[in-house]
Amino acid sequence: MNWQKKANNETLASNLITEFNLPPLVASLFGKRGIDTADKIDFWLNADIEQLADPFLFNEMDKAVSRINGAIDSGELITVYGDYDADGITSTTILVETLLVLGANVNYYIPDRFKDGYGPSQAKYDELVAAGTKLLITVDNGITGHTEITNLKEKGVDVIVTDHHTLPDVLPNDAIAIIHPKLAGQQYPFHDFSGVGVAYCLCRAIMDGDLMEDLLDLVAIGTIADLVPLTGENHLLVKAGLEVIKQQNRPGLAALLTLAKLNLNHLNATDISFGIAPRLNSVGRIADANLAVKLLLNDEENFDQLDEIAQELDQDNTLRKQISDKVFQSALKQVEAKDLAKHHTLVLFDENFHEGVLGIVANRLVKELNKPTIVLTTDDHGLVKGSGRSVVGFDIFKALQPLTGNVLTKFGGHTMACGLSLLPENLGKLTEVFEESFSLPKEEPVSEYDMEIAVDQINQDEIQSLQLAGPFGQDNPEPIFMINKPQLVGFKRIGRNQEFFRFDLVQGNNKKIAVVNFSLGRLDEALIPLIEKMYCTLSLNGWNNNVTPQLVIEDFAYSAVKVKQPVVDLRKEPKILNLADKYLFYHEDFAQNFIQIGRAHV
Repeated sequence: MNWQKKANNETLASNLITEFNLPPLVASLFGKRGIDTADKIDFWLNADIEQLADPFLFNEMDKAVSRINGAIDSGELITVYGDYDADGITSTTILVETLLVLGANVNYYIPDRFKDGYGPSQAKYDELVAAGTKLLITVDNGITGHTEITNLKEKGVDVIVTDHHTLPDVLPNDAIAIIHPKLAGQQYPFHDFSGVGVAYCLCRAIMDGDLMEDLLDLVAIGTIADLVPLTGENHLLVKAGLEVIKQQNRPGLAALLTLAKLNLNHLNATDISFGIAPRLNSVGRIADANLAVKLLLNDEENFDQLDEIAQELDQDNTLRKQISDKVFQSALKQVEAKDLAKHHTLVLFDENFHEGVLGIVANRLVKELNKPTIVLTTDDHGLVKGSGRSVVGFDIFKALQPLTGNVLTKFGGHTMACGLSLLPENLGKLTEVFEESFSLPKEEPVSEYDMEIAVDQINQDEIQSLQLAGPFGQDNPEPIFMINKPQLVGFKRIGRNQEFFRFDLVQGNNKKIAVVNFSLGRLDEALIPLIEKMYCTLSLNGWNNNVTPQLVIEDFAYSAVKVKQPVVDLRKEPKILNLADKYLFYHEDFAQNFIQIGRAHV
């Protein structure tokens, strides 16, 4: 990987540093990220949810609230129809909770990933109508439900759509109201909400502008989990929501936090990403996501069951990891058995692959093999379906979108990821076109780091101060630091399959800082003396209430091998080629082969 320092090297004015009492690392980050005026710094540090815009600025919000109030007054059954990921689960929970406060006759439904699929399902809609639903409110989905919503209108059932996904060519205009931040002519000033952010705006409107601060814990979780930009109003929601989480006013979430062993004193967005979001997402991958809503709702009827439900979600997460590992290993064996490593791309199919983990496995395979990868299985109807992930520089959506309607029966996604369905007989054509479409830019992709840091600058206070520049996430990533000529000792392999590693960074006075890796794969210990630069993020490890600094590896750069140094024989460690940034070839054909499969640039 080619690394360079971020181009923006602006330094904050000294009067701003003094006025806001900014620690050195935070001042540097603000300058680099364009938070460089008094107004911008004040917003980042001090703005609160009182500054959220009026929810009635959304197109048709007044229509939505009027129809909901009418349903509440007349006792009509309202059904909130969500989605099976963390964003959809939290969206459903906060809207149901708000409606319950107002005395509404309300229930909810989270689709089954395997039976109902994603988004609008006419069959499930019809079941809900038969059960008495008079008003259907979608959260985190519904914008593509033009046909289904027209059918519901013909049956006398009204629909309110709240969503944030890409707008289709044909909108569901038979809905009573569409609440979407990116509609043409939208008056609401912020446009990058997750599904739960949109649902929260509806909740505020229903409650006549009340900020409903008790909902912000779930708003933060859904926003972080859905990888929307943590800027603008999302910055306010997540920042406030993390504080609400620390108050532990939601018993079901408190039970989940306990199982995740999170340190509430130092809770941040990364903890939510790795500790809470996977547990909510896992239940929708392998079980019934309605259970997660039951856990999170502040409903006294459920209180006796909350610990049991939290345990079940935790077990689902463990099972999801085990299933992912099994499918991942099976996929690797398929690559080896079919000699697919020589291909530019991978299309891996097995009817025994678990549908709920295909995206996770595709992502792991890309990291392991550095090839755009599609992982597929069959559903209960015999249709082939799956997920794809790409590498930097190759647009998987652009490559496969032309197949929609002929080879692919269903397709969606973006530059780096996609979901797709097709008939079994078209599997060969998909494989052929995917391989033929592969290309990479001639220039090696560049990764950027924020700044160099000296080893003696790394301490608990400095790392804690970085949270002033957070919450970190999409469009405000955790800062990456470069350490020059690190002194590393105590190499040790870790992880269930010994797939990760850790060692210590030596400071002055024989102090050591833990360094861990969770993404680079294997590293041969013999390479450690050749590490010239280390790229990492800074964090705090709160194991057993003992908080210590910890570095998380992003990448290494290696020095040239000097004559006096021994030759490192890595012929038995082919995966090590994912780490090194320089290669020595003894034959032109061998070098060109590595260039063609995207593993080397010379």
